[in-house]
Amino acid sequence: TDLPALPHAIIFDVAHNPDAVLNFLQRVKKMYPDKRLAGLVGMSADKDTSSVGSIIASTIHSLHVVPVQHMRLMKCQDLYESLSKAAQGTQCTVKAYGEGCAAGPEEIAGCKRMLAECFAEVGTQEHVVCVTGSFFIMHAMRQALGFNE
Repeated sequence: TDLPALPHAIIFDVAHNPDAVLNFLQRVKKMYPDKRLAGLVGMSADKDTSSVGSIIASTIHSLHVVPVQHMRLMKCQDLYESLSKAAQGTQCTVKAYGEGCAAGPEEIAGCKRMLAECFAEVGTQEHVVCVTGSFFIMHAMRQALGFNE
């Protein structure tokens, strides 16, 4: 793929509720105690984004809303606002990349643009990137990273 410097590791996990997200992030911190964490997140509209966002913001320093549209996903702007509110008073920054695109080449291109910006910011061996929040973002994220499925 034509992305800038890659982070130390990229971990995919579909954690999408407070307990699962907490467990996932605790495992990652245990595996990589000396690394900084960045997150790429998309969540279904029916999930508790406030609680999940608070957990993520307490652990991750840079959070990026995945620009993918799906009928079950929360709209990117709504997720951005919810996560930004949850991150207030923490060291976590939250970024969004528009409303995203429906499945297809435009969706993958949007994810690649987000990854390029994220990796330009955190793409060093000091960082681990966590992709999480929903099954509905995983295919697009893997394709944007060059996985041939």
